[in-house]
Amino acid sequence: GTSPSGGNEFQQGLLVTDPETGEEIARYPGSFGTGVFASGHAEVIAAGNGAVWTTDDQVRVLRIEPSTGEATPVPRADCGLDAIATGLGSTWVVCPGSTVGTVVQIDPFELTGRDIKMPGNLGATSDVGTGGANMWIAASGPLVRFNQLDRRAEVVEGLIADDVAVDGSDVWIVDELAATVSRIDPKTGAPAQTVEL
Repeated sequence: GTSPSGGNEFQQGLLVTDPETGEEIARYPGSFGTGVFASGHAEVIAAGNGAVWTTDDQVRVLRIEPSTGEATPVPRADCGLDAIATGLGSTWVVCPGSTVGTVVQIDPFELTGRDIKMPGNLGATSDVGTGGANMWIAASGPLVRFNQLDRRAEVVEGLIADDVAVDGSDVWIVDELAATVSRIDPKTGAPAQTVEL
């Protein structure tokens, strides 16, 4: 069909809405959320730590001030992210690649980042979530748990995770081949509940 009048001028901008009514509060034009669509993932934006986090057309991770739309590039996080999440007092960026080898932990106020070493020989990352003291990565196969207290990353054995979502202490994973969604015990990594789809 045809595009609405003025629609093309606002592609890839940010829209702020009222969570109760859905009404528009503000528009911030720009090339946001780009540099990741080729990977097929939708996790191009996260909100938390007092800011909105996304990418731009120069494949940089941006911290956006919600009240003004001012965008600040994050040094050392220019990777065209595969996934992004906030939690545990940090913003987490997972960079693309043939293996899960680049995860950047960003201080949301200093905008400094440091790399986290991940276990090798894992598939491309599809999702990331945080909860408790852990950051979880679905590696399109293995599920990786990174404990922020001891700064140790390990593969949770016996699980296939194509996607992960975390809500408080609940960790949920999707196994696309088995067509299941499972709630994982965050301490043991064992499935506590499985739903067949």
